[in-house]
Amino acid sequence: MPQQGPLASAQSHIIAVLLPSFTDKASADFMQSLQQILSRHHYQILVGCYEYQLHKATDVINMLLQSNPAALVAFGSQLSDVQFLHISNANVPVVSVASQSNEQSAISIDCGYEKAAFDLTHYLIQQGKRCVGYVGALQGQRLHHQQITGWSRALLKNYLNAEQSVTTPDPASMAYGRQALTEILLRQPELGCRYL
Repeated sequence: MPQQGPLASAQSHIIAVLLPSFTDKASADFMQSLQQILSRHHYQILVGCYEYQLHKATDVINMLLQSNPAALVAFGSQLSDVQFLHISNANVPVVSVASQSNEQSAISIDCGYEKAAFDLTHYLIQQGKRCVGYVGALQGQRLHHQQITGWSRALLKNYLNAEQSVTTPDPASMAYGRQALTEILLRQPELGCRYL
């Protein structure tokens, strides 16, 4: 008989999902796709969110583990070794998606945000855009760092100015987006494209 994977052999039909935010587009898109797939296999989803406040992540993880999930899916999260140990002690496999790579995860699915930002910026440059700005939130987060690195690398490779960015360490919001877009356009009115 073939050996089953950790999800297939689990007794629970609950998948716990740890999200950094309920409001960012990446988390929403991920949850929609995950829900479609898991519902076909009769799994229920229990979602916990720490709103990019890493000090709250442990409490959210503890709450999720109380449901005895078949697995914990960490999307865009940077779990500490202590958090991994706590999850491991509960015998719950971790699936890391677009998260800090960690060999303690049962499954890791990485996303090339730096390459995607590079490719998008390079495409815009090929289309004749010479001033491409970047507006981003959560400056200290790994995914944001990958995006801004890809953006700046593409501009510098084409000998263009990579200084037109506005970022904040706070979570994204409509108010911040309006303020940042106004700020970047006041500084550089000839901007042809902006990342948001």
